[in-house]
Amino acid sequence: MTFKTILITGCSSGIGYDAAVALKKRGHQVIASARNPDDVIRLTEQGFTCLQLDLADSDSIQQAVAQMLKLTGGRCDALF
Repeated sequence: MTFKTILITGCSSGIGYDAAVALKKRGHQVIASARNPDDVIRLTEQGFTCLQLDLADSDSIQQAVAQMLKLTGGRCDALF
């Protein structure tokens, strides 16, 4: 299996969180994102590489993309 680098939005709860957990268990590099700083801390404590990202804020998007590319050496195979 080829492992992928995957940016997942909305990892605070629901399908985003469930997808992050499942893909991480399968060995993929998951970059989990959440809008709320407390959720970013919680996800980081759970072992995720995590970014704060508010999809309604273009500055937040630009910062998160730059951080993700730096963390992954410019690689992102999928966005969920």
